[in-house]
Amino acid sequence: MTTINMAWPTGALAGGLCTVTTDKARGDDFPANIDTVMCEYDGRITDIPFRRLYHRVTRVRCRTLGAKALDSLDSESLDIKADVIEDDVFGSHGVNDLQAVTLSGLNGDLASVGGSNFLYGCTGLTSLTLPASLASVGGSNFLAGCTGLTSLTLPASLASVGGSNFLAGCTGLTSLTLPASLASVGGSNFLAGCTGLTSLTLPASLASVGGSNFLYGCTGLTSLTLPASLASVGGSGFLYGCTGLTSLDVQDGFGSKNLNTTWLLDDVKTISTLTLRLTSGMWMASTWTSHLATGATVNVPATLLDAYKADTTWAKFNLQAIGA
Repeated sequence: MTTINMAWPTGALAGGLCTVTTDKARGDDFPANIDTVMCEYDGRITDIPFRRLYHRVTRVRCRTLGAKALDSLDSESLDIKADVIEDDVFGSHGVNDLQAVTLSGLNGDLASVGGSNFLYGCTGLTSLTLPASLASVGGSNFLAGCTGLTSLTLPASLASVGGSNFLAGCTGLTSLTLPASLASVGGSNFLAGCTGLTSLTLPASLASVGGSNFLYGCTGLTSLTLPASLASVGGSGFLYGCTGLTSLDVQDGFGSKNLNTTWLLDDVKTISTLTLRLTSGMWMASTWTSHLATGATVNVPATLLDAYKADTTWAKFNLQAIGA
């Protein structure tokens, strides 16, 4: 193998250093035989600069990663160090051959991915390493449609998701733990269509869900706890289409500031065990009872058990005191 250091003479990478590893010395057929490429550039990379290298890019170092900079790659692995991630880095259709990606900052900690469509539609992706410094994802379609992704570790620093379609359509995901730092989800369709998801833990730190269709169509999800910290649910369609849901635990404090009941649990008729921990009063029957299976068990605080039994709608179900 031969390593060649070269500088781009013109174009988006002008002045940047490119290190090329090839199985032949540089000749007339260069760069047709390129094996791997590392590009270092102190500026902004955009507009598919790697096509002349037959896309065999494995490592990229730049200040700003711009639109289509990594479009149409056929690399199987990619190590990215960049301080700014703009829209459509991988183009609008994804890179199907890409299997593993490591992302980190160039000159410091990468705190945010603000650009849309990051790794959108990369169906072959099975491994992603995110930086420990990542605090927010603002762009839409982050990892959306990555159907080959079966597991993902979100960094403990992640505090907010503002963009829509976060991990939407990742049908291969079976479980996901949201970090304890996550306080808000602002975008719509958060985890929507993740039909393979059977286990999900909502952190006690989660205070608000502003976007619509939170967990829309997660048909494989069978149980869920709605934390006390989740006081505000502003978006419609919360848990819409989660038709496999059989157990739901609603902590005291959930929806206490704002609860949009429009299409709440719409299409869900399968809940066999519902635990309502609200102690300050009864939940309105219209909010929950239409989503309960026939003969469902409803657990309520012991101090409110008689009040629930006196309600003709709630009385149709198997009412039990919590802890009894």
